[in-house]
Amino acid sequence: MALSWYNGFSPAQREQGNKWVHDAVDSNELVPLSECACHYCGQDEGIRHYHCEDYSTKETVVGGSVPVCWRCHMMIHRRFRHPKSYEKYFEEVKSGKRYPPIYKQNQWQELNQHSID
Repeated sequence: MALSWYNGFSPAQREQGNKWVHDAVDSNELVPLSECACHYCGQDEGIRHYHCEDYSTKETVVGGSVPVCWRCHMMIHRRFRHPKSYEKYFEEVKSGKRYPPIYKQNQWQELNQHSID
């Protein structure tokens, strides 16, 4: 899937950021995702990504990337379109609620259960 604009950063900037993250994993600057738990919910199975908010420089990308499970990552990206759903989901996660891991990138029905707005 092609990247889109995010947080004011172009698809090309985001692609470069992804390259920096992969290079950082290869050089042991970042831990491989298979060895990380989600920063938010603690999920240590299924699909995980590194999420970044600032693609300005290599330092902000590598230093600001956090491991997230697929579900938390997609909820982060829904926060502006579905703020109530985002808030409720992360309140549940912060309170200890655990959801099953996601193993396929297209499990959109899993996200729909969190939609309230």
